[in-house]
Amino acid sequence: MADTGHRTGIVTIQDYDKGIMGLMKAILARGPNGRMAYWVEVEGVQYEPGVSGKIRSWVLPPESVIRRYILPSVLARRGGLDFEGARNRWQSVAATEYRIPAAGARHLGGDYYDRYEEKPQADPVNISYDLQVHARSTEDGLAIWQHLMRVFRAEAHCVSQVQVPVVDSVGDTRHYVGDVTSVELTGEVQAVMKRKALHIISINVLGELDFADPRVQKVASGGVTFNLGGL
Repeated sequence: MADTGHRTGIVTIQDYDKGIMGLMKAILARGPNGRMAYWVEVEGVQYEPGVSGKIRSWVLPPESVIRRYILPSVLARRGGLDFEGARNRWQSVAATEYRIPAAGARHLGGDYYDRYEEKPQADPVNISYDLQVHARSTEDGLAIWQHLMRVFRAEAHCVSQVQVPVVDSVGDTRHYVGDVTSVELTGEVQAVMKRKALHIISINVLGELDFADPRVQKVASGGVTFNLGGL
């Protein structure tokens, strides 16, 4: 059994959250309060006095609630995980992502070893995100929305299908297709304490998640033995 492929890392749901930030070209930087946070740079939109052109952005799971919206901001709200809808991307029970000689394996000659490390196929899943644009005014909200759509268009052939960059556990960047399923320009909506602009970009990422660790498999390494008894 020869080696096939190279070692690949593990991807988790948190890696996709960071990938959505990467899709928006959000930069991890220190904010006015001194804390590290993700920021989307949008020219002409003021975050707060003295901080212009940087829009706060972050990811929340579906059950999380923000008690006070930061304006302006881009909130990526993660939806459910759809394994059933991604089943057509499943290969087979025996499918592996790689098979390479295990650490300390004995060389049998040529490209063959007595033990191999192999990683089972990751489970395909569709992950939905709603990118919510919050702003103090319709003008700022549209400017942020337009900026995001231009970023998407620059990285893909069209804005209806984007490439989400996901960094796995060994530092390799993978790109997963994200279908932009809907774009909603709602104008101004009533908030709890104030009126704010709200626009939504919905994205369905055709991804995969790892739930199985790499394993070591032994292969037959001895010569062939013939049993001539009874002849």
